[in-house]
Amino acid sequence: GWLQKMIKQPAWIGMKWETSTSEWQWADGSRVNTALNWLNVHRNATANCVFLQHNKVALEAASCLLKYHFVCKRNE
Repeated sequence: GWLQKMIKQPAWIGMKWETSTSEWQWADGSRVNTALNWLNVHRNATANCVFLQHNKVALEAASCLLKYHFVCKRNE
């Protein structure tokens, strides 16, 4: 929720669909825990990268070629 309020435009979150294993993965190759309640991705066959939108509950997938801003991890 905090992150959704901070962004004003769609932003990639570093999550992608790995077709070879048929699972969601983070950019570092680790598996996404699909048991999490917040993980509800709207996806079609050509949408393999996940983005977040301002004030929208569900994550959405789109073509990885779209030019969106991105969210990075940082240490405080």
